[in-house]
Amino acid sequence: MIYFITTHPYYTFVNRAHMFTTFKIALVLLIVFTLSGCIGEGLCEDYNVLPVYDMDGNGENNYRIQVIGDSILAYHKFSCKSVGHRLGLNINGRVLIRPVTGAKIREIRSQYRPSTQSTDYEIIIVNGGLNDLIADKNPGAPEDIACNCNGDFNHDACMLEIDDITLQMNGIIDDVQATSSAMVALLAYYPPEDEESFVGACFHYIDQLNERYRQLASLDANVKFVETYGVNFPVIQKISQFGKDNYHPTDDGSSQLTSILQPQLGL
Repeated sequence: MIYFITTHPYYTFVNRAHMFTTFKIALVLLIVFTLSGCIGEGLCEDYNVLPVYDMDGNGENNYRIQVIGDSILAYHKFSCKSVGHRLGLNINGRVLIRPVTGAKIREIRSQYRPSTQSTDYEIIIVNGGLNDLIADKNPGAPEDIACNCNGDFNHDACMLEIDDITLQMNGIIDDVQATSSAMVALLAYYPPEDEESFVGACFHYIDQLNERYRQLASLDANVKFVETYGVNFPVIQKISQFGKDNYHPTDDGSSQLTSILQPQLGL
């Protein structure tokens, strides 16, 4: 019997490279599934049996509430534990859930789906702007320089970015009010517990954006600013298992946000 022993450096290199590649793929999949809420018991079985209505008979579902925004509202969608899913479970009706992780404000504006002529939403829940502020390149019109508030930030660029985000959010409000009588609920960003987080030292600018949203709400009775932190609010539980996150909500954090949001909207 003849044995072949592959101890040549080339084969050792190939085997190690293959093992490293496999490890990287496994790690990425683990992170994605965990952050998406795919590991563990989900709420989809309960959520998917909630009622939804085709009130105008056109074959499309009609919803009381639509949610648009970024990862704060998008996290745990796959396990049906996002803010929108939990809200639907609490009000016993499905919610139109359209937020996307990583979305910037212009992308969030394009998420909005207008109501039909014969039906209308009651509430549009929206957040946005954080990803624009932390971007370190390609900030988008009209900015030429990225704010990069969690890096080598440029103060003037950050203030210009806040101006533009506010303008775009006002545009979202206009888009909704052109097609719906729904209340627009602007969800505030909550602070990190320290600077070792996804947003790092950014919250100084993020909170200025919160204040701009408060001002938008103060100008329109049909716009509501939803507070998320302060003396009477719990500290949102945050994901911290992988890398420097410590900001996005855990599934329990999404539950906390839902509990904070509901009474402020009278739901």
